[in-house]
Amino acid sequence: MTPPRQETVDKILRRHLAPGDKEFISASDVARCVSSPFALYCDKFAPEDERDPVSPLLEMLRERGSVHEREVIDGDIVTHTYETLEDGFRLTVEMMAAGVPTILQGPLISNPVGLRGIPDQILKVHNSKSVFGNYGYRVVEVKSNFKLTMAHKIQGAFYNHLLGLIQNLTPKEFGMINGREEETVETFDDWQTRLAKHMERTREVVSRRYKPRPVFGRTPAPWRSYGDKLAGLTKLWQIGRVKEGALIKAGFSTIEDLALASPSDLSSVPGIWPHLANRIVVQANAILKGVPIPRSPVRLPHVAVEVFLDMENTNEGLDALAGTRDGFVNYLTGVMVRSKSDERYIGFFAESPEEEEKCWREFCKLIADAGSVAVYHWSASAEPVYIRKMIEKYKTPPAIREKLVDNLVDLHRTTTDAFAFPTPSYGLKEIAGHLGFEWRSPHLDGLLAMVAYKNYVSSGSTDVSIRTELLSYNEDDCRALMAVKDWLVANSL
Repeated sequence: MTPPRQETVDKILRRHLAPGDKEFISASDVARCVSSPFALYCDKFAPEDERDPVSPLLEMLRERGSVHEREVIDGDIVTHTYETLEDGFRLTVEMMAAGVPTILQGPLISNPVGLRGIPDQILKVHNSKSVFGNYGYRVVEVKSNFKLTMAHKIQGAFYNHLLGLIQNLTPKEFGMINGREEETVETFDDWQTRLAKHMERTREVVSRRYKPRPVFGRTPAPWRSYGDKLAGLTKLWQIGRVKEGALIKAGFSTIEDLALASPSDLSSVPGIWPHLANRIVVQANAILKGVPIPRSPVRLPHVAVEVFLDMENTNEGLDALAGTRDGFVNYLTGVMVRSKSDERYIGFFAESPEEEEKCWREFCKLIADAGSVAVYHWSASAEPVYIRKMIEKYKTPPAIREKLVDNLVDLHRTTTDAFAFPTPSYGLKEIAGHLGFEWRSPHLDGLLAMVAYKNYVSSGSTDVSIRTELLSYNEDDCRALMAVKDWLVANSL
């Protein structure tokens, strides 16, 4: 006679390992689709040679995530090894039937509905009535991110739903642990409708019933380059997926269509207001001709001292080293300082996160000692935000604060107001690169620089080669700002 517990195990396995006719989707698939349907499509169907190399940043984040998951798990834990996912599912069900308190990364499968996944933790809950008896289980997902995203929570809801199918009891709540080891409890009812919608869209992608369009600059690793290559109208600045769809529906499906259109024609398209319509036509022509096209005169201040500013910082990458709750460290404030008699680069470099304040005060002294000054930067969402953080953090005196903030000049806005460039992105590297400026470290960007600084601090601040590369990269950013400013003055209407 088969023991009752084994009968329960066998019944679950027969039911959920039986063949089904639905496409298999995993929790990771659904989370990926929430973040980027096109990236999910690429994961399944794109040519392997279109895959970008794994970046050091991604490797660092993956390793940090693995370490974080191991650190937050404690108590009476059972782990298991298996050759196939089906073998792992069988072991998971056996442990649940045995009442194991905590199961780490136990596979769950339900073939009839085409679902599978591996939750981080499956925890025993007493006083519940499930297929196993007077107890049941709930799931807890562990993420290294400080801020949990929609994709993270949908993934947790997916596991909650799948666990409910297995144990014949859907938990009312599931847990999410973030990078600060803070657990939040999510109510499944709040996510059930959204989960169903995202699961259906995921099935459409993996079955090729729906082929997503990429948005330029928005495809996550490792398909960024491939997505940018295939991006259509989103190669135009300020055109995202919604506006692209509206333009295509109105009959404007190519850059050529837009270049030949009149602004009045485009302004009749939903979401395209007259000012944007004019910008679209001008930029489409700039792309086709391969040259910048002027829009309006350049207006810049006349000052004794020009400061071209680029700030390098970390956000979530150095939380433990910095000793700050958000991990923000402004580790390098670089400036090109130019007057009639002098032109020099100064890099205020923090050898460790503890030197951040010293470097900030040295930069503030430079601004205070300058006469009439203009502080050029690229983008209102970068340096001005970092400056406000530092002003508040270190109680910068009002006189210096006012002189600094009042004399900021957003060169990105000045450039894009004055010219349409034949570049899909209006980032500094794209604009300055089009004008002929070359970086000494073209592979480096802000995120990779963050990884490099982490490695520098981890070396005990002794790896001179990393420090040198970070300073040269920052100097090039400052010089690129100066090159763009000079080009604008020389080519203005």
